[in-house]
Amino acid sequence: KAEDLYQLRMYHDGCVADDMEVREAVLIAQRHPDTVKALLTELNRQKDKKGRPYHFALTTWDEEGIALPPDAA
Repeated sequence: KAEDLYQLRMYHDGCVADDMEVREAVLIAQRHPDTVKALLTELNRQKDKKGRPYHFALTTWDEEGIALPPDAA
């Protein structure tokens, strides 16, 4: 969901505020709707508080080779 991507941005911004270097922030989910993909594109056009461009990425559990339990579908 879009909320998950905004939460990831919040964690990213927290790391930046703590002077940690963030190279990439990845949202892993079972699937990503088109609305989340569009939001990702928009967020990656923006910069964080230190003036560095965001680098958010999307992947799925399947792409990462992580098997979900049968009741998670």
